[in-house]
Amino acid sequence: MADPQACEANHALQAKFFFDTPRLAAGHYTVTVAIANGTQEEHVQHHWIHDALYFKSESTSVAAGLIGIPMRRILHENVNESESPTGSRQGVHE
Repeated sequence: MADPQACEANHALQAKFFFDTPRLAAGHYTVTVAIANGTQEEHVQHHWIHDALYFKSESTSVAAGLIGIPMRRILHENVNESESPTGSRQGVHE
């Protein structure tokens, strides 16, 4: 990310990821999420949540497998309970 989003202590940061998912074989799936600082090659993990999101695919078509999911867009903003959403700093990366 060319313009990292700062988040002060005791504040929240919300991120929305937009991507096209491949066809998934019928079954149960989970998504693991993490927050890190640095580059893909050199970074420090700050937080990791295994199985943060659980979902079930009930597809009737055959899937060849999961190769990778390209991101189309990432939207992030600071979210503070004491401030209105209109005052938050937003960033979009496409």
